[in-house]
Amino acid sequence: MLIPANTAFTLLGFFVATKVGKTGLTDVTIDVYQVSTATKILADQACVEVGGGVYKYLCAAQAVPSGYVGVFKTADATVDAQHTPSLFIVGDQWVENANAAPIEIMG
Repeated sequence: MLIPANTAFTLLGFFVATKVGKTGLTDVTIDVYQVSTATKILADQACVEVGGGVYKYLCAAQAVPSGYVGVFKTADATVDAQHTPSLFIVGDQWVENANAAPIEIMG
């Protein structure tokens, strides 16, 4: 998904156990990295279950247009993979005014 800078965004992760979404995980956390600088900007943030094995984290608005990678983590040994990635792109300046009123060119 692509959004303007300075907008909060949601990262989603999906955990599977024996080919089915794993619900009821209570220890899901996320690390968030800024792709352009290869920097971890958040560590071990608590996540919320959405349902069906999907978990979410609401990331506060980021002023810097960039890509962000979230790595959802759980210590639960019953899941098929204990780490699962998520990607989000915060748009460049051309998207900053995407919701502005249209400009009349010919009138």
